[in-house]
Order: sequence, then C-alpha cells, then structure tokens
Amino acid sequence: MAKTNGPVFLLTTLPSLGYRSTPVSYYYCYDIDDSKKSFKKCIIEGTNTPWAESVTFVFEPSSDSVPKCEYISPFSDMLGHWRLKVSEPGDDLYAYISVEHPKFGNNYFIATLKAKKVQISSTTPDDLEAFFWLQPHKGSLISYWNGVKLWWKSAHFHEHPRKENSMYREKALERNQNEIKLCPAFGGNSAVNDVVHSEETTDRCFIWKDAPWPWSYLIAPKNHQR
Repeated sequence: MAKTNGPVFLLTTLPSLGYRSTPVSYYYCYDIDDSKKSFKKCIIEGTNTPWAESVTFVFEPSSDSVPKCEYISPFSDMLGHWRLKVSEPGDDLYAYISVEHPKFGNNYFIATLKAKKVQISSTTPDDLEAFFWLQPHKGSLISYWNGVKLWWKSAHFHEHPRKENSMYREKALERNQNEIKLCPAFGGNSAVNDVVHSEETTDRCFIWKDAPWPWSYLIAPKNHQR
C-alpha cells in the first residue's frame, strides 16, 4: 500500500481484559537504500468503534491533506479534509490531526498526541497485558463522557450517513475521486469495498473494512492477533 521496501512499525493500543478500543493506529513505513533506512510513508487506520467500521489510508508524514471519508463522531459531519502530520518515531513522537472544514475553517477540530519511549522488563504477553491494564477502557470512557457533555450542551447531532443512503461510501469516493482512490492490492478478502476498484497505482489510496466488536477479543482472541 505504501510502496516501500523496508520495515514497518505499528503504534497502537493492545487489548486489556479482552477489550480493545483503538480509534487510531499508525503504521510507519521505511525504505532501505544502500543499507540506509529512511522514513518514507505513514499509514493510518481509523476505527469508529460503535459503528464497527475501519478506514485505512496512506499519507505523507511531513504534512498531508486527505478527504474525510469516514463517519467518526455524531457531532461532526462528513465535509472537509483531514490534515495529518507525524514525526519519525524515536525517543519521542508526535502526531497531529485536524479537520479543514469548508464552513467552519481549519481549526474546526484538532487532536494531537505526544509520547515518550519507555522500557518494560520484557515483551511477554503477561507483561504487555499489565502495562496496558485497562487503557482501552479508560480511552472509551473519556470519549463517551465527552460525547455526553457535547450532547448536554446541545451540540448538533449528525446521524450516520448510511441511515439516509446505504451507498454513502460510493458517494464519498465519487466526491473525492480526483484526490483519493481504492487500494486494489490491499486488504484481501477481508476488505469491504462495494465500489468499482481502480487498478491505477496512486499515493492517495484507502481501504474500508469491517472492524471487530471491542469485546470480541474476549470471545476469540486468536482471531485478532497482529
């Protein structure tokens, strides 16, 4: 998908007590040239957990703008672009996402992540489970609590677009066909793309998939190993 030939590193949240909620995961893709490794592309996987949808697309790490093609929040419409920027992972890292909205401007929504690298005693499953203890639960509680506060403040509520049009994915593709396309060679049989595939290679490509239910890791954890 990123058309790189080197290693790929994943920044994500692991399950805890059989529950996993990861709104955003980042794949850092490297090229190797003359035995030198360079950070070339980044892939982002966004999941809107309550609606069990996931969209994955590639972007330029230094700064990029990608059409908004997924329903993320009931308090935000589907208009505008995502502005994305990430730093190369090292002892620390930085990630930035904003929504450039045609009506409300470039500061309509901004989210940032700053993190520092830490060491744990080992990478056994038990140690990783202890390190991520209840982290996805806390993230979900904070998200829903903020949603309740927005609802209490009478923020405008946007229904999922599939309620009015089951072909909303196709419509999103048509609206942004000059900027972003499907990735025909990514996702395999698990990809859920009910639109015509484009065989043209492009740096602007994405894939839709069905996301697992958050508690499905408790029922069948072997099916969700990464």
